[in-house]
Amino acid sequence: MPPPVPVSAPVGGAIPALTPPPAPPPPPGEIRPGSLPASKTAGAPPRPGSAKARLMESLDSKAAKDPAAPSANVPRGTSEASAERPGAAPAETPPESRPETSPEGAPAATEAPSPAPEGQPAPESAVPEPGKGKKVSPWKLVDDYKGKLATAEKVIADLKSSIVPEVERKQLTERVTKAEARAAQHEETMRMLDYEKTDEFQTKYHKPYEAAFQRQMREFSELVVPGENGQSRPFTGKDFLELVFMDRKRADAVAKELFGDDDAREIMAARREVKGLWDERQIGLDNEKKNGAERLQTLQQNYRTAQENLAKTVKETWNTVNAAILDDPELGSFFKPREGDQKWNELLTKGTQLVDEAFNVDPRNPNLTPEQRVVAVKKHAALRNMARAFRPMRYELAKVKADLAAALKKLDGYKSSTPPAGGSTPQSGAIPTGPGGKRDRLLSSLDKLVHH
Repeated sequence: MPPPVPVSAPVGGAIPALTPPPAPPPPPGEIRPGSLPASKTAGAPPRPGSAKARLMESLDSKAAKDPAAPSANVPRGTSEASAERPGAAPAETPPESRPETSPEGAPAATEAPSPAPEGQPAPESAVPEPGKGKKVSPWKLVDDYKGKLATAEKVIADLKSSIVPEVERKQLTERVTKAEARAAQHEETMRMLDYEKTDEFQTKYHKPYEAAFQRQMREFSELVVPGENGQSRPFTGKDFLELVFMDRKRADAVAKELFGDDDAREIMAARREVKGLWDERQIGLDNEKKNGAERLQTLQQNYRTAQENLAKTVKETWNTVNAAILDDPELGSFFKPREGDQKWNELLTKGTQLVDEAFNVDPRNPNLTPEQRVVAVKKHAALRNMARAFRPMRYELAKVKADLAAALKKLDGYKSSTPPAGGSTPQSGAIPTGPGGKRDRLLSSLDKLVHH
């Protein structure tokens, strides 16, 4: 296109106004900002409380906390490209997102962030780093959450594995309780035997006395006293104890003579402290001896009372059980005297005497002679075997009685029976007997059982 012809104004005249030529049409393929269509308006906002609304709120809160996320000032539904492209409508770019300009039209300088207080970390820059100006992907947030959840689950599993199971914890608790009870019992026994060895005496009396003595000896470590042959030697604990247990006036005089007035005052003050703790120690021992004697007397009285109550209970139970055995319909007849049966009563008396002697003698008694110990052991063995044989003998006796009753019943049948025809009739209804007959054999068997 040729350049325009210059216009010159006539002399004394004005330059006529010229209309600029229209702009040539853009060549095909060339895109100009003004020729682009307007951006699509944002759709309707999601319904409050819907899944989409909750998702968008979650993403917005995550993006607001992430310094590398893009600016949250871009309205929802407007893409970053449409917000930044030239020629966009003014409503598409919020006023607060536009850079401030100086009066001359240049962008205002960004204020430098104020320095962080001493001892606190400096805040991260709000400007996103290059390549990190995009929103965090929801799937990345899900992955982060899964990683944190796995770590938390591992910590929980480790804590559960370190916890003692309920059964073992119960067993440990029982063992600790029993151990504490035994320790308390041993401490009480030691208290009565030797109070100085108990933890109470050591903590309450002995350790304070020792601590005071050692502290005072450290204070007097530089003092010296005259030794043998006129030579000086260090002031020792033995020297200090001699002053502690001296009479007060004499101790004061000796301290002044050895150390002078100033050191003597300190020595006597230390002596009062150590002597006071020693006196408290001895008072504690004396009180424990007095109280221990009273406790021992009380324990002995309680023991005697418990033994008397136990003996009374055993005796009452013994009498009750024996009375019940005598009244038993099956067993009572074996332990009662029988009127007119001298042999039975004699054997019953001997059995009672054997049992009483066996119960009253202990073969382990060291005061017994070897012969007495042998007799005691024999009685215990006899008592044991008699007790073992009692039930089998009852069974055998019951069986014999049953056989005898059956035999007598059978004999009664013979007595009432009628002899066969042609036979002889026994006189007085007696059953004929002969040597070696059934009746003789039966009677002989019964006699053997009775005399066995």
